[in-house]
Amino acid sequence: MSRIQIRRPGAEELRPRERQETLRREMAWAAGTEQFQHRDPLYHVTESFQQTFDAMGRRHAARLGGEMNEEDLPRGEAQAQEQMPDDTSSRAFYERDTPENQAMLRRFSETAFQRGTLSGAVLRGTGQMMLFSCLKKTVGQSQPDKWQQRKLFEKASPMRNVPGHSPDKVVFNRGFTDSAVGLVVDTLRDARRTVEDMRDLVLGKSEMGQAGADTLRTMYPFLDDRRERELLEQYQQRLRKTEDTQEKAALQNAAARMEALIGKKGQMKQEFINKLRFLSDRATEALEVFEAPGFAGALDQALREAAGAEEPPPDEGGNGADGAADAGAGVPEPGGAEQGAPGGPDT
Repeated sequence: MSRIQIRRPGAEELRPRERQETLRREMAWAAGTEQFQHRDPLYHVTESFQQTFDAMGRRHAARLGGEMNEEDLPRGEAQAQEQMPDDTSSRAFYERDTPENQAMLRRFSETAFQRGTLSGAVLRGTGQMMLFSCLKKTVGQSQPDKWQQRKLFEKASPMRNVPGHSPDKVVFNRGFTDSAVGLVVDTLRDARRTVEDMRDLVLGKSEMGQAGADTLRTMYPFLDDRRERELLEQYQQRLRKTEDTQEKAALQNAAARMEALIGKKGQMKQEFINKLRFLSDRATEALEVFEAPGFAGALDQALREAAGAEEPPPDEGGNGADGAADAGAGVPEPGGAEQGAPGGPDT
């Protein structure tokens, strides 16, 4: 009696499929899984800058009104401020401001530090126009018979509305404008510092240590290509040793794809660094405008004209008008203000 042999799939027939699946899993692992394929890192880091800017601005404003204590600060921030005070910071000025102006600053922060209103304008190069718009909106939200109007124009010199004469006018309180500009400057510095720290991590220049670098690579897998290079070396070694035609073809294909992935990651990393540099540069450009001598005075003059307020008298406002009127009634230009320091209220 003859035997009937049933041929079953052997290990040699399963190996090509298993080999392809193994190589596919290795390449997906090296690429950083699905996150790498579907994330737009440039949009994500831009959005992160705007969210950081808004969060820091609201935090500064909350501290002004006593809504946030030192223990509410992120871990280590209060200690860092004590150990390394920033002589260039304007925070001390607006934290010594009057409670009335601080209330107006909190209202200003609700407009400027929400949904990327001011930060988005900074990145578009229109930061000073948006700053003026936010300040104007803050002033415009106050009606003459409302509490906010009385606080904003606390140094007003009211005049009765006499028939046949001009309507009542108020004297604009310069301290609010100075404080708002100082608040934005400090917020912008903090946001820029965050971007620069991230850039240093990417370039390997940071002192934050391995933990910080690992966290960044987890968020943006394309920043690290060590796994791809290790796999590429393994594939090349196996290619030199194998004599199996199918395995050689699979390894050649995997090595080519790994080389392409390394190149793609390198390209994305460079684009990411360029985006961080762009964010930092735009923040620096805005700071140069906001910190320019006379900018706050020019901005104050434009707001005063928009609100129909009068110049403060010399005996109440220190130096009175500081020459900012030369900037005109519109949004102040960086070069349109006077070269002297603005004459704000004595602190």
